[in-house]
Amino acid sequence: MELPRALAPWSASLDLFPRDLALALGPLVQRLDLMVKPMDQSHHQGPGEPDGFDGIARRGAYERLLLSEWLLADEAPEEFVRRATRNEHVFLEIARREPVGARSSVVLFDSGPNQWGPARVAHLAALIVLARRAEAAGAQFAWGVLQRPDGPLIGEMTPGSVGGLLEARAPREATGSDLDAWRERLSAAPADDYWIVGGTRLTRLTETTAASLLEITDVCEGDANRLVATLHGAVPCARRESSVVLELPPDRICARLLRDPFSVAAAFPNRVKPPFAPDSNLLFAPGGSKLLARAQERGSLVVYPLPNSPRSQTGKPKRYRIASGTPLLAAGRAAKAIIAVTVTPPIAGQTRNLSLEGLGNTGRNVPYGRYDSLLRENAFSDPAPLLPCFSLPIPGSPTFEVIALLPGGLLMSFQLQNETPVARSLANQVEAVAPLSQGFTYICRMGDKRVAIAKPGVGEQTILEMEPGGTRSFFGFGGTEAHPQLGLLAVECADGEWAIHFARDTTNITAGINGFDLDPKGAEVVGVALWHHASPGRQGTPVLVLIRGDQRAVLLAGAQGVRFALPETSSPIVQAVASPFAPQIAYATEAGEVFMYSLTHQELLYRSVVEDTP
Repeated sequence: MELPRALAPWSASLDLFPRDLALALGPLVQRLDLMVKPMDQSHHQGPGEPDGFDGIARRGAYERLLLSEWLLADEAPEEFVRRATRNEHVFLEIARREPVGARSSVVLFDSGPNQWGPARVAHLAALIVLARRAEAAGAQFAWGVLQRPDGPLIGEMTPGSVGGLLEARAPREATGSDLDAWRERLSAAPADDYWIVGGTRLTRLTETTAASLLEITDVCEGDANRLVATLHGAVPCARRESSVVLELPPDRICARLLRDPFSVAAAFPNRVKPPFAPDSNLLFAPGGSKLLARAQERGSLVVYPLPNSPRSQTGKPKRYRIASGTPLLAAGRAAKAIIAVTVTPPIAGQTRNLSLEGLGNTGRNVPYGRYDSLLRENAFSDPAPLLPCFSLPIPGSPTFEVIALLPGGLLMSFQLQNETPVARSLANQVEAVAPLSQGFTYICRMGDKRVAIAKPGVGEQTILEMEPGGTRSFFGFGGTEAHPQLGLLAVECADGEWAIHFARDTTNITAGINGFDLDPKGAEVVGVALWHHASPGRQGTPVLVLIRGDQRAVLLAGAQGVRFALPETSSPIVQAVASPFAPQIAYATEAGEVFMYSLTHQELLYRSVVEDTP
């Protein structure tokens, strides 16, 4: 991998990472290196004791001149003199003994809670700097975890060892007994080079030790994305009280560095029984960590747990059964619990009611109960898509309000008023709905127009008015590119064209991509997403998410020729969805396979395969 010349000294370590991550780490490595002086090599200066010969050399004393050269002096004296004047004579090289007990440099990393998160990025940069520093001095290098005095000392710089550093997390802060245990284990000598990398509280613990402390602290100033590294030197090789500011890479780069810095892991197929295959469209639950679908058994919901990186382990999918076996109209998540909106069985002479139920571990303060139905009778059939629902806090109340999109485009609110379940109709002819950081937003028809409406918690605000045009719209995850009251929105226009509405600032809310070709023909639009097709740290491009015409791949299509195909499938793709909560896309095949693709890692993170029945 070719890196800028300024990063060449650390190329051996940086080459372990993908190029974009290596370039993101580079400035941190350079800043830390400015603080740290080379290791003191004074006691290595001067030649060691002679110990025989070790090869040949162009320079030396004539008593060590090769015999073949002396033979030349007898047979061709003029050639002998010529070779002498041109420094072409060859001498025996003296081998010298190395000093007994090679130098060593040991680094202990604080893995306590105050060093989790962004501080671990600084730990990674410090590991690269100190490892190269020891190598340049010809010293042995090793590192360990401060809270694990009985743990291993690791002397290599490999993906496995770096992964071990990132995964080292202790549930407690370091103590003086940890330092004492390490001091006893290492038998510290005055000439040795010891470092501790950790938080502010270690300054007091290391005052009486022969170790240099690299203190890593977070900058708590608004949205500041930086750390401060302060060097407290206890040995001659370190400056005293030297301090630098470390500007962290973008959040998504930090997430990759901490979760999967080498991108070598791949989604391992999870084998599931046929009852766990999806029997409806897929639906992301709020938070993006769960994927929902109706199960094949009537009145059942299957929940797929999703990993957040290729290295993360994931559990098996779970199936929840509604006791009455009635149709599931909507599903989502509230107070860390899976919730579902169902409809009561038909009873002669009685009105069918809606029911808000908790599946598995029910969360607190969720308005569970039976509600009057506002749906038409023909909306109670299973073939209707599984629709989203989510919870919102009620100002001044410990309870939540649940918002659900129901068949027929009815948007409803469920909440408890004086412990009585109360359902309200919020809007009709709703095409799509999504929660925001505050409130929610939705698209609906009003007369001859389509409008995007935001409900920020108090009041209601119309954001966009559009011509009737098409009938479909989708909300997606826009990250920092999304408008706070609109998100990332794709709307079908007339003549099969689409408009993607997003914002790079709070005033440019209607900047969009209009009318680009949906080649190849026959592709079906299923969502909208933000795609970083170049470096992940750059601005993303809003793209439509499509199922390719041959149903063997999901496509991303945007302006300026942006095209990208997700991994192909062996079975036709029957449906796909883009998450409005995270940069993720899920799709399912005719064979019952379920895939989840991460736009952050740009690879599959989850795949389930249905086992063959005997």
